[in-house]
Amino acid sequence: MMNGLKRLMSTTVMVAVVGSTVARADEATLAEKVKALEARIAELEGKAVTKSEVTGKTLEFIGQTEMGGGVMASYMFDTSDPGRSGTGIPTQGIGTYKHNAFSANLAQFYLANPVTASGEKWDGGYRVSLLFGEDVPGLADGLALGDNGAVWEAYAALNLPVGNGVVLKAGKFATYMGNEVVEPWANRMITYGYQFALVEAFTHLGVVAETALNDQWSLVLSVNNGWDQTEDLGEGVSFLGKLTWTPCSATTVSLVGFVGPELTGEASELRGGLDLLLVQKLGEKFSTTVQLDWGTQEADAGGSRDWFAAGSWLTYDINEKWSVTMRSEYLQGCDGLPGLGFAVTPGEDNTKMLSGALAVGFKPGVPGLETRVEVRYDNTNDEALFGGDNDRLTIAVAALYAF
Repeated sequence: MMNGLKRLMSTTVMVAVVGSTVARADEATLAEKVKALEARIAELEGKAVTKSEVTGKTLEFIGQTEMGGGVMASYMFDTSDPGRSGTGIPTQGIGTYKHNAFSANLAQFYLANPVTASGEKWDGGYRVSLLFGEDVPGLADGLALGDNGAVWEAYAALNLPVGNGVVLKAGKFATYMGNEVVEPWANRMITYGYQFALVEAFTHLGVVAETALNDQWSLVLSVNNGWDQTEDLGEGVSFLGKLTWTPCSATTVSLVGFVGPELTGEASELRGGLDLLLVQKLGEKFSTTVQLDWGTQEADAGGSRDWFAAGSWLTYDINEKWSVTMRSEYLQGCDGLPGLGFAVTPGEDNTKMLSGALAVGFKPGVPGLETRVEVRYDNTNDEALFGGDNDRLTIAVAALYAF
């Protein structure tokens, strides 16, 4: 009996000891798991983004970003053919105008963080510009947003702190040629000129470097896919350079040179040319601009197709609300023009175009708002360009708003 009792006590003691050992092991394991969990929580808390931090970053982004754009709508009447209301007017260029009808020409919206050129510090930025409206189909070059939308510009920019600063851009950017730009509110007329529409590129896709050589001279160099090509359709890349001289605040002279294979397919025929621009301010209210273009396109059949264009703009700001601008242009293309196409065999065609326009602008005092009235006369030796007529007289009214 005593022996049985002793065995029972021994067994009880062993169970208690084993249970205590297991309990301590479980407690140790649990403690390790708790420590690991605490460490993980601390790690996640260090990576967590609080609401205040998100708000701060958003405000910082907004503070560094420029937002803007504009809108233009117009009405046009073609006096040369008043019986076809609502039909398109052959403009041989950009601008979707309908006779005796309204047009929603263009709307633009852009976001940008401009880069500051500096020889002392690095800087980075970007620009994205979108276009919408009836004019866009004539401007789209591969980055279309539906039938009436397009990505006009999309590039990243970097300032290299070398010399006075070298700004590098990579992506799609507007051309450096000519006087007029795609934003009509930045021009003085309602319609685009023939030089902008027919003998200049609109955009390029590639890389470009900009730098100020000194207080008077600046230089731009670019390697790109060519004229209005998001995909290089020629055989090889194209080159563009621009040299600008500003001897004083009233005078600016710039020269653009370009060369590269611009024809589609496996064509290696080169297109090259020069674009000279002179801007001269004559006092606070009057200014004049002169643009000269010359170019040549090698022909697959041999020889070349050459063109020449000259244009001038005379602007007088009467006061803060009223302004008057006159534009005149002359274009001559032996065997065609870049914006019209070329004759297959050089020597078969000689296109001549003459245009004159007068625009009156009125700003009612609302920031960004302007109305314009334009009278324009066009003449050509090719009746097919104007729907069977050699000349045309149009009257246009437009409302523009820039923000």
